[in-house]
Amino acid sequence: MECLCCKAQMKKGTTVPFHKGRDISPRLLRQIASDVGLSIEEMLESE
Repeated sequence: MECLCCKAQMKKGTTVPFHKGRDISPRLLRQIASDVGLSIEEMLESE
């Protein structure tokens, strides 16, 4: 999987919590995208 921060050609990163059986909330997803300088659309395109 390609690193989101590499795709954006930025030297920013963030920690993404992972808990088995739980989804990331939309609010947290928006914050993660903001932290790495991407829009939600750009972040979802990189899947």
